[in-house]
Amino acid sequence: MNIGDIIQNIATGGAVFLGIVYILGGLIVNLNLSRRGIVEYQILKVKYLAVGIIFMFHFLGALMFTIVPVVLFSLLTENPFSIEFLVVPSILAALMLLYVWSRYPPNTKSFMGTWGFWFICSAVAMLYPSYVILRQILLPSHQLEWVYNTLLAILTGSLTIMAQIYHYSSFYYGRPARFGASDPIGIGIPTRVNILCDEKVSTAFQELGLPIKKNIIGDVYLIDETDQHYIVALEQVPGDDANNETYKIDKSLVKVILHRPDHMKRRPSNPMPSQKKAVKDH
Repeated sequence: MNIGDIIQNIATGGAVFLGIVYILGGLIVNLNLSRRGIVEYQILKVKYLAVGIIFMFHFLGALMFTIVPVVLFSLLTENPFSIEFLVVPSILAALMLLYVWSRYPPNTKSFMGTWGFWFICSAVAMLYPSYVILRQILLPSHQLEWVYNTLLAILTGSLTIMAQIYHYSSFYYGRPARFGASDPIGIGIPTRVNILCDEKVSTAFQELGLPIKKNIIGDVYLIDETDQHYIVALEQVPGDDANNETYKIDKSLVKVILHRPDHMKRRPSNPMPSQKKAVKDH
């Protein structure tokens, strides 16, 4: 294999990886929006790539954590029938992620709606598929027992990834972190905004339930945007409002948007030097 072939293989592999990351990001964003009753698929959206990359960092972190017990278990047994016992906790952990996603509201205060719960269940769910796939890569076997284990590992791994995406999209993506409301790229925390709209439609907006005064829609959250619409909601994380109202506003009806990110608010403290000087002058 010459250098040209190596470069071509790397480029092909990189393109496939970015494609998978992009699809994962699109799924996470739209699953999150579906909680608000909206789905917005767009072919080209850089945000999907950023969201997918952040998810992959979390996924790989859980996978690396799983490798430790996998190696320890491999030193204890090589019996394929003993290994099958790992499939039970793996499937149960994946199903638990899906159960929490289907039963708990996005704004839940329960530990089951936190990143820590996602990480623990993800690590347990990946035990069986990680062990079998790693073992088949290092010591491939075509015995019937290992073929069966490999097929079961692929199915379990697929269920695990699906469960991870669903839980992550509802309880981690789009939610302020416990340490603050800062929004690293790819987390998608909605921003508080004020919107100056066209006066011709201000009455209609008010009738739809938007808080509006002098053509200004105040204290709503910018959830997402498309080429034609801004998607806004009355609450940052759905669940508090029984109506769970989300609005798609045509961009042509918007004149100005004032962004008011919560994490940029300066905490009460001693006045800045310039403010002290102004007070002293007075």
